[in-house]
Amino acid sequence: MLTEKEKEDLVSQRLDDDTPWNSIAKEAHVSMSFISKVKKKKEGNGVHPSIRTQVYKRFFEGKRSIEVSIEFDLSEEETTKYWKEYLKLTRHYELLKIVEEHKGTIDKFFDLFEEVESISSLDDIREALEMVGKINKQLDFLSILEHDKEILEKEVNNLILKRDKVLHEIDVSKDRLESLNIGIIRYELPQRKY
Repeated sequence: MLTEKEKEDLVSQRLDDDTPWNSIAKEAHVSMSFISKVKKKKEGNGVHPSIRTQVYKRFFEGKRSIEVSIEFDLSEEETTKYWKEYLKLTRHYELLKIVEEHKGTIDKFFDLFEEVESISSLDDIREALEMVGKINKQLDFLSILEHDKEILEKEVNNLILKRDKVLHEIDVSKDRLESLNIGIIRYELPQRKY
């Protein structure tokens, strides 16, 4: 059994000998598409890498999103899409997940990160830690507000259901009252003497 490399070498040699493709396929136990790939590889198919491939390469080289966007004239949306794809491909799922979960506060995190990188004294560290504490307090407060909002939404929905039930009971009561009024009128009509 030939290895992939051995098959490729054999196909390449047979192509040089102008051997028919169907004979090459039988001898090397490969498909026509495999032969085509080897031929293109030998001849150099003249195809340039796709924009996506070039962008991934720039991210791999450590280029920032803005640099890649400018180089390839990409919109922010396209650049972000390629960046997310690159993170998935390079197994940076956790980073991508954190960014997605904290869309509204991620800028504060990056600001904090830049501050920490530029720290030069103990006072700067204390200030940065205070900043983190404030952010955490804000996030905790936001979490409490979201919980309260859910509770209030449930209460509002319950009140709406109760209101609808009361309105229905009023309609039923009106119908009963009307029926009773009709019954009274019918009862009184035969008893009237003219």
